[in-house]
Amino acid sequence: MIEQASPVSSSLRTQVVSRLIIALAALWIGGAGWWWGTTSAGSADAHGYISQAALWLDGRLVVPHPMATTVPWPDAEWTFAPLGYRPGVEPGTLVPVYPAGLPLVMAGAQALGGREAIYLVVPLFGVLAVLATARLATHLASIDAGAIAALTLASSPTFLFSLMWPMSDVPASALWVLALVFAAGVGLPSACAAGLAVGLAVLTRPNLVLVSLAPAGYLLWRVVSRPSRRPEWTRLLVVGVLTTAGCLGVAAIHTRLYGSPLATGYGHASQIYDVTRVTTTASGFVTRPLALEPLLVILCVTGLVSQRWQGTRASAEAVMAAAAMALVLTSYAFYVSFPEWWYVRLLLPAWPVAAAFAGVAVVRLVHRLSPRGRVASQVAIGVFIVIVGGREAMARGVFDLREAEARYETVARFARQSLPPNAVFFAFQQSGALRYYADRPILRFDVLAPRWFDDAISKMRVRGYRPYFVVEDHEEVVFKARFRPVSPLGYLDWAPLVELDGPVRVRIYDPADRDKMRRGEAYPTVRLTP
Repeated sequence: MIEQASPVSSSLRTQVVSRLIIALAALWIGGAGWWWGTTSAGSADAHGYISQAALWLDGRLVVPHPMATTVPWPDAEWTFAPLGYRPGVEPGTLVPVYPAGLPLVMAGAQALGGREAIYLVVPLFGVLAVLATARLATHLASIDAGAIAALTLASSPTFLFSLMWPMSDVPASALWVLALVFAAGVGLPSACAAGLAVGLAVLTRPNLVLVSLAPAGYLLWRVVSRPSRRPEWTRLLVVGVLTTAGCLGVAAIHTRLYGSPLATGYGHASQIYDVTRVTTTASGFVTRPLALEPLLVILCVTGLVSQRWQGTRASAEAVMAAAAMALVLTSYAFYVSFPEWWYVRLLLPAWPVAAAFAGVAVVRLVHRLSPRGRVASQVAIGVFIVIVGGREAMARGVFDLREAEARYETVARFARQSLPPNAVFFAFQQSGALRYYADRPILRFDVLAPRWFDDAISKMRVRGYRPYFVVEDHEEVVFKARFRPVSPLGYLDWAPLVELDGPVRVRIYDPADRDKMRRGEAYPTVRLTP
């Protein structure tokens, strides 16, 4: 005869399986970020964060650019600012646009492991986000909920998309959910960890500072509700001090770079937030997640409804988590709205909490079934969540980003190695990579006033520079529309000096080649591949 498994051994096996699922989800995220993640300081965000890390290692955040004060066209300093930078407070300087939290971590990674270590930062934060999300769901319900939450987050198209970029979305998400988990812990070490997480989260994305009210409110509740108040007061004080330190760090950096603690790299608050946008922004931030990840939204709402809100410590932690999610959404209620789907990533710090409540929902939905029925149902739902999320991520091209983004480094390294050291590049999308990898000056053609186009080329030549135009295929229409009415060079009607083939084509034009073309002289076009 075969002995029937005892409830204790069955429960133990379930816990082991759940922990294994959580570990596999975390390993998947780390491996996916390493294998498919982009490794190029090319686009605005990637260049902005990575190059700022180099500035921290150099001990300076203000980059001198005196030439910007000696040219006659309007907005001259902006024309010399690559993507991810803006004019500084002092004339003739450039400063980073993006917050300092992630670049500081990247600088530490680069100091320890070299430049390539930078690209491990976001995948490692992704691993922490999955593990902390599972832990949060376990606090709210059970280890089974933790496993479902880990799978939900690890298969989210928005999370996977953000994982592939050296940007702050995944780190900010990881830091906030870590803050919630550590705040729910006991003892001074967990309070220190919660405070450090909050402080670094504020440095990483300062506009989410309101989210710090969630762990602070929870810790205050523990002070009021527990008979032994002194340890809880100490924990609250530690978290408060470290949160304040993060806020003061942001204020000091912003004052140095932008002239005011309330100013940001994106502009003053009045330029970013507008009460008249609330209807448009709110509707967009509701409909887009629902259209992109309906299963996550439905399960999250179900989990919120089914959560036991009174009488237990788990209920207090649920209130803290729900408040954090609500504060993330509130922080973007008046924010500038963007039409592209991937800007849903701004709300990503709410995703771990949403995934945790999704895990709660699944456990609550199947709790009336027999033990075997519960396990089978949870496995089926988990597999379904993974399949739905994975298919959507593939349809959105999440796993193809690395190849497309490789164009930046390929073009810039060719420019550094094969074009003259006195080159100056009229560029837009490629401006950051050309500045970072090629170490050449750039001039933003999207900022330069069209009537100054020919004069800018002439003045660069007088100063000893050799101008080149670097345009991506989708930019050629913009370039021609902008400069064709004012200059023959605006037609781009000659063969490029260099052309990169790939998902996005990039061409480098030498204005001097137009005269060669008109004289009938032949010259080769160099073909590059990412």
